[in-house]
Amino acid sequence: MNVSVFDGTGRTPVPGEVRVDGTRIAVVAQGGQSVPRAGAVVVDGRGGTLMPGMVDAHAHLTFPFGVGRPASGFMLPPGELAFAAANNARLLLESGFTSAFSGGSVNAEVEVHLKHEIDAGRLPGPRLRAASFEKAATTEPGTLIEFDDDDTRPAALSEWIGEMAELGCDNIKLVLSGRSALEPQYWDLVNYGDDSVAAAARTAKAKGLKLACHAMTAETVKQAVRNDFDAIYHANFADAEAIDMLEEKKDRLFLAPAVGILYADCYEGGFTPEQVRDRGSQEALDAICETYQEIRTRGIPVLPGGDYGFPHNPHGTEARDLQHFVDLLGYTPAEVLSAATMQGARLMGMGHELGLVREGYLADLLLVDGDPTGDIRLFQDKEKIAVIMQDGRLVKAGSTVPVAV
Repeated sequence: MNVSVFDGTGRTPVPGEVRVDGTRIAVVAQGGQSVPRAGAVVVDGRGGTLMPGMVDAHAHLTFPFGVGRPASGFMLPPGELAFAAANNARLLLESGFTSAFSGGSVNAEVEVHLKHEIDAGRLPGPRLRAASFEKAATTEPGTLIEFDDDDTRPAALSEWIGEMAELGCDNIKLVLSGRSALEPQYWDLVNYGDDSVAAAARTAKAKGLKLACHAMTAETVKQAVRNDFDAIYHANFADAEAIDMLEEKKDRLFLAPAVGILYADCYEGGFTPEQVRDRGSQEALDAICETYQEIRTRGIPVLPGGDYGFPHNPHGTEARDLQHFVDLLGYTPAEVLSAATMQGARLMGMGHELGLVREGYLADLLLVDGDPTGDIRLFQDKEKIAVIMQDGRLVKAGSTVPVAV
C-alpha cells in the first residue's frame, strides 16, 4: 500500500497495490483499487516506488573484486574464489539485481556450484545463469582467458562446449575479438574463423545453452549476428551494416555495451592520460557513446551490465551502470529500468514469468524510497532500496515494518 508501481514496461509509475501469494504475484490493483488483505501482511511503501527486480546482463560473479573485500589477483585458488564469488553474489542482490546472466567466469565449476547454493537458498544472491570460462584463441596462458593452441578448430570448440554443458553451465562465452575489455588496444584481433563460430553455435543450441560473446569490432559483431548469439557484449565499433543486421534480429538478441568498465578505466582507475590513451580506453569509450546513439534509435534491446569485478570497477557498484546509460548513452531512466527488468528477463529466457509487475509473474520486487524514473542515482544508495523480495521471500526489509492485518 501507499506506493507507485513501475511495472517494467517503461510506462510512468502509477499508484497501486500488489498482493503476493507464495512465490508469485497474485493481484495487481491500480486506479484507487485495493488488493484483498485477508491473511496478508501489509507493507506500507511510504510513497515509494514498487518495481520488478533487475537483471545484470553481463555479470562476472567469479571476477573476485568486490566492495569491502580485497583480492590478491584474479586467478585465486578455488576455495578462496568460492568465498569471493559468494560475497559478490550478495553484493549484487543488495544492489537490487535479483537475477544475473553470466557473461563468463574465471572458474566454471565454482560458478556452477554458486548457482546451486543460491538456488537451494543456502546463499543470498541473484537467480543465476552460470557461464563457462571465457574462451579465446589469442592470449597467454595463466591470464583471465583460457588458452589452447587448438582453440580455433571447430571440433575442439564443440568438444569443449560439450564439457561445459556436462559441468552444468547455462551459458557459453566466446571472446570473438581482442582479449578483454581492459585491453581494447587489441580489439582488432579476430579469434575464430566463421566455421568455428558456426560449430560453436550449433553445439550450444543443440545442448540448450545460450551464447554470449565479447565482440568489439564490426566483423565480429556480424559473426555473432549471423550465428544467432543471444548476448553480444561491447560492439563499440559496429558499422552501419552491423547495426542493420542487429536491427533485423532485434526480437531475439540483446546488446550489453559494458560501458562501466571503460568509464572506470578512463576516469577511476588511477591511470595517467597517457596510459589511458595508450590502452585505447578513451577511444573505445567514445566509440560506444557514438555507436549506441544510433543503436538506440533502432529499438535494439540494450541492457545494463558493465563488466564489474575488476579492482577499479568492483562488485557492489553495479547500479552505476544505470546512470552511465542515462549520462553517456542518452537513455531515459524509465528506458534503462525497463531494459534492466522486462528486457533482462527475456535474456534470462524467463520473459513469460519475470521482469514485470503482473499477475502470475514471479514475485521479484523492489521497493525504492523515491522515484527512480526521475532520479536513476537512487540505486547507488543501497539504503534507498527499502525492500528486496525474491521469489516471494523478503530478503531485505530495511526500516519498513510489515503490519499484520
